[in-house]
Amino acid sequence: MERTVPTTESEEVELYTRTYYSLLRSSAEVKIRTLEEVHAGMNSLLHPDAREPFSDMSAFFYSILRLPSCMPEVKRVVLGQNAGVFFQSGVGDILEWKEVYSVARRRRSFFDGKDTLACFIASRSDIDDMIPLLTAYQIEWNKLHYRIRRLSGALDQGVSAAAWWVSTGCETCLKYPKKILTGCTPSGIATSKRTWRTSPKNPAI
Repeated sequence: MERTVPTTESEEVELYTRTYYSLLRSSAEVKIRTLEEVHAGMNSLLHPDAREPFSDMSAFFYSILRLPSCMPEVKRVVLGQNAGVFFQSGVGDILEWKEVYSVARRRRSFFDGKDTLACFIASRSDIDDMIPLLTAYQIEWNKLHYRIRRLSGALDQGVSAAAWWVSTGCETCLKYPKKILTGCTPSGIATSKRTWRTSPKNPAI
């Protein structure tokens, strides 16, 4: 996998895409955790506060609207071009699973009722859409999860909520790492314009 140091914002985007395509070409499952650093380094217009300890609610809501509502239960996401790919890969007959929907995407997705989400992808643009959505969702989910746990502990010890929010910081807690297992390779798939592009100026506060 290529590990070059980007010097421009366009190179940061290229590093991000090279990283996840390199990982997806392998036969192993890919932990979203491995993409968080390059995702944050991209300085995306849609996730400007990825590196900050506070929640980027705009990015969180953006990803929530474009992912199925079952995401809090999902620990593995499987991508494939058709039902046969999933079946041949040992995932199973996903058409027998529950079809799930998102508010702002029409991508066909199926949930096994446990912890696996299967999504159809038709082009490279689908991959370039899904990976940043999943990464942004996990980053912001873990920020909120960590702060809620800290707040719960503070309240148990009799510390007022107002004092806790003012005094404490946070670190990302990867309690529920998601995984991606790809059922196809991106080679030969048409390239399209990315939504998660960078700003001419760093929008991070």
